[in-house]
Amino acid sequence: MDPVPPEAAISVRNVYKRHSKNAPYVLKGINLTVERNTIYGLLGASGCGKTTLLSCLVGRHLIDFGQIRVFIQNKKQLGHMPQQVALYTEFSIGEVVRYFGYLYEMTAQDIDKTYRALSKLLSLPEDGKVLCGELSGGQQRRVSLAITLLHNPDLLILDEPTAGTDPVLSSTIWNHLLGLTAQGKTVIVTTHYIEEARQADVIGLMREGVLLEESEPQSLLLRYSCSSLEEAFLYLCFRHSKEKAESKGNEDPPLTVQCSPVLHSPLVSNEYISWSRFKAQLLKQFIWIKRNLLVMSYVVFLPLICMYVFNCAVGLFPSPLRLALINEETNGHPPVSCSQSVDTGCNLTGPMSCRYMQKIEKIGKVELVQFNNMAEAREAVGHGKLWGTMQFTPNFTQSFLNRYEMGRDTEPLDIYHSNVYLSLDMTDFITSFYLQGLMYDSFRQFYGDFLEACGNHRNVSHSPPLRFETPVFGSFTASYSEFTAPAVICLIQFFLPLLFTTSAIIQDKLRGITERNLVSGVTVLEVTLSTILVQYLMLIIQTLVVEYIQYVLYDHPFHGDPWITFLLVYLQGICGTMFGILICFITKQEQLAGFGIMAASIPIMTLSGLIWPVQAQPDYLRYFSQMLPITCSIDAVRGLTIRGYPFSHPMVYMGFVSSICWSFVLVLWSYIQVKRNDGAP
Repeated sequence: MDPVPPEAAISVRNVYKRHSKNAPYVLKGINLTVERNTIYGLLGASGCGKTTLLSCLVGRHLIDFGQIRVFIQNKKQLGHMPQQVALYTEFSIGEVVRYFGYLYEMTAQDIDKTYRALSKLLSLPEDGKVLCGELSGGQQRRVSLAITLLHNPDLLILDEPTAGTDPVLSSTIWNHLLGLTAQGKTVIVTTHYIEEARQADVIGLMREGVLLEESEPQSLLLRYSCSSLEEAFLYLCFRHSKEKAESKGNEDPPLTVQCSPVLHSPLVSNEYISWSRFKAQLLKQFIWIKRNLLVMSYVVFLPLICMYVFNCAVGLFPSPLRLALINEETNGHPPVSCSQSVDTGCNLTGPMSCRYMQKIEKIGKVELVQFNNMAEAREAVGHGKLWGTMQFTPNFTQSFLNRYEMGRDTEPLDIYHSNVYLSLDMTDFITSFYLQGLMYDSFRQFYGDFLEACGNHRNVSHSPPLRFETPVFGSFTASYSEFTAPAVICLIQFFLPLLFTTSAIIQDKLRGITERNLVSGVTVLEVTLSTILVQYLMLIIQTLVVEYIQYVLYDHPFHGDPWITFLLVYLQGICGTMFGILICFITKQEQLAGFGIMAASIPIMTLSGLIWPVQAQPDYLRYFSQMLPITCSIDAVRGLTIRGYPFSHPMVYMGFVSSICWSFVLVLWSYIQVKRNDGAP
């Protein structure tokens, strides 16, 4: 291994790097020396490993083999301009400059003073009020460069700083960099423009992860008798291809390198949190909220819309319920009109079928449609126009009276003719179940009225002899929406923070902002805490909105402690936020994050007791369902709101235990994932 010159600002020795265990090496035996107070130009085509090498230098990726030494001691001495623009497009130039200034613990006065000087150098608006998203690509790169130069770092690592700039501005930037080296700064520049690199003190030429040559530009031209750097680079590329063919493409590091100690960059920080950087993160969050009021309206109003739609669509009685009526008692010759023949009291001269039909119409939830025969009625049901058929036999009244008078001695034929025959469309379980109950209740009322009119007790109509007294919890008129309302609240509280958190963090990762923040010294803990703090403030609003709509506007049953209920629902939002952070730490792609959320949402919605009771599931599945993030919380909210249970009841406190345990597990999992990602989210 070559010795390290004492005046070296950066020393790279026999460095190998690959992105995964079985992937090919992207850096292959790199040996590189950057002397202090110089400009080092790193040249190479896209994909040759320049950006990967720079990420290793700034401490963002750990090398597999070799050694890296950097003369600076902390990240405040580093200025890094990444290949991506990595700007918050919703921020103005002034806001994004102030944000990064706070990251480097600069005062507001120093930030403004330095930016005014840089704006003149880089031809940027001095007032800084223009939004970054409204700038051209070249202007955005100049803003990115201004941020890099803002805190006057000792080491500058610039990834293509002159891309998209005109020759005059490019010359100005290079002159400024030369001036910085005269002030004791060290600069590493990557560029596609080979001839531009003539202005560097030393250049390194890279191809396919290999440093082909490292030399002063003029010495390189003399050594290979070339008139331009492009010609020299072309010669070195041909030579490298020939050497690679002769070596049969062996890219593995030699055993001596594999056994050598790996010296990580000192820029790998062990610091956890800084108030100045945390303040900058909070500033970023609140500026983002100010610039994205539409998104914030979505966060506030989406729960409102969800609860409104839920209460308008779930738990209400189906209507209209239309039944085909085949009344053979009134369809005879001559036909009988029910409107003219309905008897009251114990008068038994008219058709009893008409009396029952009158009771159905009085209840008003079923519409009876007359048909002459069963074939026509079934055809209408088959076309989806009706929910079923109801048939009275020709001798219904007489058989009904015989059954009433004879009791257990009733003839089988009278039993047959005294029945009302219903045939329903059972493909819609909820509607058919409701219709069955409605027809049963209407017949019981009809028969009870008849018994009472004839001097008997109406409760004789109850068959079998069961009497349901006042419910222990709930009411006789409880609807399906009362069962599902607590589950919908927990579901909204869990998934909306999950979606919002995931979207915000993934967007920053895709735009390269997260990477730039970490190079600037921001820690994962600072990013996470600032996201959590802002999200938790929004959760308070979201929780209040959801509970107000459900239990005040729509007057769902609420018999428990409102503060305990609020805290339990709020914990669900915390759990969802932590789940969103974990997903962002696992994946860098928005599409994969969406797939992850979808994969989690389906079992959570179907198994947690939202649609159907968990108790109906097989034992093996029930145990799994109980371990889902919102299952115990749903039961706890039901216990609080519908049953009025105190906190000491197992159903209630287990909801808290579940939410807290899940939050802890998600935090621990996120920590492990960050460690696996080399300290990156």
